[in-house]
Amino acid sequence: MALLLTSFLAGLAAAIPHPSSSAVTVPSTTPVPVSHCTARPDAQLPSQTPVDFHFSGNVRTYYIAAEETEWDYAPSGWDNWLGVPIKASIRAKIADYLSTPLITKWKKAVYRGYTDASFSEKTVQPPWQGIQGPTIRAEVGDMVEILFLNNLATHYASMHSMGLAYSKESEGSTYEFTNETYTGDAVPPGACVLYKWVVPESAAPNDNEPATMHAYHSYVSMQEDMNAGLIGPQMTYQRGKMNETRRRYREFPILLEGTDESVSFFAAENAKRAGQNVTVDYEKHFSELMQYGNVSTWKPQMTNLLSSTQYDDAPTFYSLNGMILNNLPTFEMCLNDEVIWYVYGQGEDPHSFHMHGNGFVYNGNRMSTISAIPGTMSTLYMNATAPGTWQVICHSNEHQSKGMVAYYSIKDSECSPFTL
Repeated sequence: MALLLTSFLAGLAAAIPHPSSSAVTVPSTTPVPVSHCTARPDAQLPSQTPVDFHFSGNVRTYYIAAEETEWDYAPSGWDNWLGVPIKASIRAKIADYLSTPLITKWKKAVYRGYTDASFSEKTVQPPWQGIQGPTIRAEVGDMVEILFLNNLATHYASMHSMGLAYSKESEGSTYEFTNETYTGDAVPPGACVLYKWVVPESAAPNDNEPATMHAYHSYVSMQEDMNAGLIGPQMTYQRGKMNETRRRYREFPILLEGTDESVSFFAAENAKRAGQNVTVDYEKHFSELMQYGNVSTWKPQMTNLLSSTQYDDAPTFYSLNGMILNNLPTFEMCLNDEVIWYVYGQGEDPHSFHMHGNGFVYNGNRMSTISAIPGTMSTLYMNATAPGTWQVICHSNEHQSKGMVAYYSIKDSECSPFTL
């Protein structure tokens, strides 16, 4: 991929000579301090909203940052399916998880929630949430305001809703379409922006169901951003029913994803961490593109793209919520609990969500398996009637064998009640 991209840019440069002098700014490695963030939630509706949006008067405010972390796909150091250390696991070996010095520890980008605009205190996240960003919750008729801080050192990021409604200012996606540009399309390192999403009737749950799932992710350069780790769940409830639903049901978002580390925007940095001699010449590539204008469109995308081309032999991790081989903390519930599983798939491959021990209801049909192709979201209702510890898996043979397996446990004694 690196050779293809370099050849493409070289071809452009040969076809149209670029000016002899161009102002080129390479990505900064020093994020702007949070104190420089002037955007603030204001509870004001966007100037335009969908015709099927009827404001409830509720504004749900979130403070979310994109951050860098060392993510461990198997933090226990074990293949908890085979019951052996990860370095002794034939499954990990066959899956190529042991083929690099990094093994299961990779530099990632994650969304993380904070309690206020100071971005000093993180919100609590359930351990089984894994790599996912914080859960964003709203009812039909609500507005969601998100103060988003890009705390990455060199990469652009954004937040794009898959299911809620927004104006162009809050789309969170950069592409050439008008002469206008919006800060939220591609947020540079250290900058912040206020997103406003609204929940119209078209985003509502089915009439006979209390909740449904949407999602959000970074959309500067979607493949590179999502493989870096920038994705999270969004739950929508019937008007006036969120607290009632949360008191009645246990809720678990579960992400089925084949994460290709060779196309993460941290691929070059991970290659360096693995001992490879890697450089990304931003200045050269940027200078070749300056002649075409449209800098605000191509520069964010190229920044994230160029750093994703340096580690072609990096593995793809087949994970549930970002962990493999039963390393995800167990989903716990009590006998006879009512449970909602919010299931979504991402990556390149179609997945198949399957449960041992208990079934679920989807769109009125009783099932034990449902497809989870990339970009789709499903809301499944389960009654926890069979006590014991069971597997949830991807029923694709290859994905399951490579570790797309986790546990859920139904306890008939010593079971802790859940809290909002």
